[in-house]
Amino acid sequence: MGRYSLACLFVAGLVAGGPARPNSPAAAPAPERARIHGFVGEIVQIYPAIGRIVARDSLRAGSRKETTFQIERSTRITRAGLAGSAADIHRGDHVTIKYLVAAGGVRRAVTILVTPVAGPGAALRAPAGAPRDRTPD
Repeated sequence: MGRYSLACLFVAGLVAGGPARPNSPAAAPAPERARIHGFVGEIVQIYPAIGRIVARDSLRAGSRKETTFQIERSTRITRAGLAGSAADIHRGDHVTIKYLVAAGGVRRAVTILVTPVAGPGAALRAPAGAPRDRTPD
């Protein structure tokens, strides 16, 4: 093949679209935005050493489905309207959890709103470090 033939093939390849360019929008899929999910349930198990909680779904009557959530340093925890920590979460508490599903299906808690359950004779627990109402003796 002569120089002229190679030049014609090169130009023909460019006109036909040529090889895909790595920076073109069609070459790389757009990154997917993280989707926040919601969960409402009751705490059934707490694993403080590994930062996990297990909650039972309470939106479906009679549901026994339990879901595990990872609590991280960035997780915002609110109990009785005050900022709290993982130490403020107790078995039986009702929770509303906003979470992201990470690689491997791990549910990473973004926010946890704790609503203490007040049963007969049960006192509401204040968040750790909250001032307590004390009456003088």
